[in-house]
Amino acid sequence: MEGQSKVVVPGARTLPNISWLEIPNGFCAHFYAIVPNARSARVAPGGELFVTSPTAGTTGGGAGGKAAVLVLPDDDRNGLADSTNPFVSGIPATQGILFAPGKFYYQ
Repeated sequence: MEGQSKVVVPGARTLPNISWLEIPNGFCAHFYAIVPNARSARVAPGGELFVTSPTAGTTGGGAGGKAAVLVLPDDDRNGLADSTNPFVSGIPATQGILFAPGKFYYQ
C-alpha cells in the first residue's frame, strides 16, 4: 500500500523473521525455504523453484552449501517448500541455471 512500509501478514508470525530484508515499495517477500549458500534461483516451467547451492569458494564463501542444484516444490500450494532435494548433485562450484524449451542448463 502506498506510504506503508513493512507489514506482517496473518499467519506469518510463526515463520522465520525476514524483517531485515530491504525491498522496494510495491514489492512483497515471504519465507519459502532455507537453502544454505544459495547463489541463483529460477522457477521451472512446471512451477518448481530450483536453487544452486555451491560449496566451492564464492563471494558468499561457499560455507554450508550442498554442492548441488536443489529443487523446492510446493505441491500442497501453501507457500512453503515441501522439500529441498538435490536435482543435480556433486557439483561444488555450481552458480548459474537456465531453463530453455526442453532443456535445463547449469554452470
